[in-house]
Amino acid sequence: MLPSWEPLWPYRAVLAVDARDFGTLDSKGMQRVNADIPPLLAQALSASNVSAHWERRVFGQHTGDGYVAGMDPEILPALVGHFPDALRQALAVRRAEAPHLKPLQLRVSIHVGPLPQSGLGVPMVHTHRLLDDKALRAVLERGHPEITNTAVIVSQRVYEDVFDSGCVNDDVLPAHFHRHLVRVKKGAFLAVLATPSDWQGPCADATGDVTVRLESPNARRLVEAELATHGHTDRVAWLTDEKLSPIWTADPSASEACRLAGLLGAVKGREQLKEAVDRFGDWHTTVEKLLNKRGAVDGSPSLLSTRVTVRAGALLDGGRRSSIVRASDDLLASLGQARGPADVLTDATSSSRLKAAEIVPVGDRAHHNRSCRGLPAAILRHLWDEFPTQHDLLTTWAVDVAANRSVPEDDARLASEALLHLSVRRHDRNVLDALATGLTGPRRTLAVEALTKAATNAELGRYVRDRLLNWAESHSMEKLDLVIDVCSGPWGLEQPALAPTRLGKAAGGKEFGAEKLVDAFRGLVRHSPGLVDKTVVQWLRKHGTEAGGKALRQALGSFLALVSSDTGADLVLASAREASTREHFVHAWQVLLSTNESVEAVLSQLTRWQERFEYDADHRDVVIALLAEVFAPPRLRLRLDRLLAAEGAEVRPFWRDLLGNAMQHYSLVRKASET
Repeated sequence: MLPSWEPLWPYRAVLAVDARDFGTLDSKGMQRVNADIPPLLAQALSASNVSAHWERRVFGQHTGDGYVAGMDPEILPALVGHFPDALRQALAVRRAEAPHLKPLQLRVSIHVGPLPQSGLGVPMVHTHRLLDDKALRAVLERGHPEITNTAVIVSQRVYEDVFDSGCVNDDVLPAHFHRHLVRVKKGAFLAVLATPSDWQGPCADATGDVTVRLESPNARRLVEAELATHGHTDRVAWLTDEKLSPIWTADPSASEACRLAGLLGAVKGREQLKEAVDRFGDWHTTVEKLLNKRGAVDGSPSLLSTRVTVRAGALLDGGRRSSIVRASDDLLASLGQARGPADVLTDATSSSRLKAAEIVPVGDRAHHNRSCRGLPAAILRHLWDEFPTQHDLLTTWAVDVAANRSVPEDDARLASEALLHLSVRRHDRNVLDALATGLTGPRRTLAVEALTKAATNAELGRYVRDRLLNWAESHSMEKLDLVIDVCSGPWGLEQPALAPTRLGKAAGGKEFGAEKLVDAFRGLVRHSPGLVDKTVVQWLRKHGTEAGGKALRQALGSFLALVSSDTGADLVLASAREASTREHFVHAWQVLLSTNESVEAVLSQLTRWQERFEYDADHRDVVIALLAEVFAPPRLRLRLDRLLAAEGAEVRPFWRDLLGNAMQHYSLVRKASET
């Protein structure tokens, strides 16, 4: 009799994800995240060139806060090598497109093993154990939600099957990857995914010896996937066109490949393929031709004059002709060219200079060739790319154009927006910083407008929000004021979860009770009182008992700004009904009254409260009871001296009653402690 046996279940690559802090969401938020995760996975897997396998997945099911599915094990190299970065990008796009939603952070585990069609079995259990790993959770807990949106863990078996077997993901070397991965527990490896610009600071320094750079997937395959994902399968055939051959040879990064797919998807037909390629190449050939035109007849502008006019026209594209000419003269002067009246009058005429630069007048305004979409921005990028040693001079010139009061405001706005796009595209912090400090006085509104618009933009938003966070902790008053203006404006009202963080940090650099800061918190309280209250209380709870330091200064500055407006005062009085919150408020006031640099501002705030509540029958006793706890310690009652006596040495009843309550409260507390 032959032995009986059961066939081994098919091997499945098991992919599981879950969302961090899912339980803190309300019901609608849970439903939204639950519905968003499968499309995000589909998008990331399509970008990894495995969408067909995803469509054939087995035991796909929601897990409440996530999703799990099984796929063919042959796609493990794509899951490990490409999927995590693609998922990170998909989450970043979701964040940019829906900035009002809480940032979604996902934990991912990848395992492999034999499983039946139902998915029930030991490999499934192991997959979820990996997903619940403490070290994996810690990655997202430590990371900033705006930066670290993905954390991935793979099992030992997956690691061996993908890398030790010699399966290579494009240019990713298995041996290199093996050398640098960190073992966090038996049978598993932990990987933190971040872009080079994200992975900076102490964490990056401490993990330098365990960091590996993963190359982007093949550009052509990624473009194919992107076109298919966005419904442009008919354009995949274009990718064999010889116009695209140089691009495939260069094999650009994943982000550039996605940009190319977007350009190909946007054109009307194949006849515009060359235009799309030119735009992708930043109009390099066109720009070079513009910059190397020489005058053919007497009276024509010099080569330098033409180049300068081309660049001034790019900075002010669509602006007045006079503004473009003025900007070009300013740049010539910055380059050491004499631009006195005689020099200007003996130079080529403005019309000939614009004509040589191929800038087309339209009424009193002028444009570069409008059929070459994106040409002005490409000219500015070319200028910064080709002349790296002149960045300081060029930045100063361009910002001065926007700041020049003789330039009409709408033209100056064109310059500020052009510089903003330049800085973000090139990740040039110096340009953005120069805008922040260079546009002062009446022109500050231009910087606020540009940054407000950019902060909500899908392409620019994340970079600009990061800079606002950085500026909020700077020592530059111009940058601090700019952060406050942006956070208290339309962007702050649209992003109440992001604005308080930046305002709070800015509070650490502003003087206590600064009017601009008070106005900013007043506006946020009117729009999102619950969120502001929760945020400030959290800061006081976390940092209020510290002996000193930047975080405590930020928390105290924010609290004082909050209580210094009527709307903020009402919020604090309502919140103080809760005992633990009241304790944090009382302690914050006591620290402020014990800090020399904040005493004047606190006494001014308390005087406003006295003027408002002294004859308010509904709130007077509540306010006195709260402030009596603040002044209960005898050492703080000396601060009441200036408040007690009105003109003519008459004692103010409000402060007299408060002092009596403070002494009584102190006595009761002391007796209770003795008992």
